[in-house]
Amino acid sequence: MFANTCPSDPVGTVDPLRRVRVRGGIDIALSERDGRTYLSRSRERDGYKVRVPNQRGMLEVALINTGGGIAGGDRIDITVSAAARTTAVISAPAAERIYGAAGKTPANYTISMSLAGGASLAWLPQETILFDGARFERTIDVEMAEDARLVLAEALVFGRTARGEHYDTGRLRDRWKIRRGGHLVYAEATQLFGDIGGLSARMPTLQNMRAAATILLVGRDCETVMPGLDRVLDKMRSNDFLAAASTRNGMLVVRVLARSGGALRSGLEALLPNVCGTGLPRVWNC
Repeated sequence: MFANTCPSDPVGTVDPLRRVRVRGGIDIALSERDGRTYLSRSRERDGYKVRVPNQRGMLEVALINTGGGIAGGDRIDITVSAAARTTAVISAPAAERIYGAAGKTPANYTISMSLAGGASLAWLPQETILFDGARFERTIDVEMAEDARLVLAEALVFGRTARGEHYDTGRLRDRWKIRRGGHLVYAEATQLFGDIGGLSARMPTLQNMRAAATILLVGRDCETVMPGLDRVLDKMRSNDFLAAASTRNGMLVVRVLARSGGALRSGLEALLPNVCGTGLPRVWNC
């Protein structure tokens, strides 16, 4: 990362931090040919890279942030377009880190996905870790055909619990919207600010848990997934892990709370294969 400076700028008038903020992102398109899905477009910007691990079977796309994390003032835009009959998994080889912000400007992360008829897409990044003081705003917008299938899993870890760190101050805004066949079928907004440590201890929010995840399946097969998922959930419930699932109107929603990032990871590794119908992304084991 580097700072752009101009010799004509008066001394003391240039904010060096403003000049090193990231305006990064990725724009990819998936196409189908002879029954196989391939990456037909890949545009990378400002430290973000796309890689496709060598493998057989389903296409797996790995999104990489070479900067090692996101800070206040950064703006990241991820765009995914899945053509008809494509099948792919999109993941990341490492957890995303949202660092504490020196000022009030948040980091902005926007994810836009479109799925054409018969497309099947699984969005399975690794955890997003919020450092104390992080100000993070994320928006997820999905447009999908009536017969497309989407698995969307996002996990948040409130501080690196293994190091005794907590996410007690900062601001989190997380907004999801999914339209299926042109109709809004799912909308959710989450906001945490102020005394986040105190809010986390309350029963209606995090119940003193330090990690949370939402797994969403939108597809015609969600009812058939539920029986097997219930058996997994029954085995997992403990003092360190709480989870529940429900189905309605062609959607399956799984809510997860965990005592630590490690406990959350173990839970996701048990749940996701049942929801996706396939194994975990290859890059999760890197």
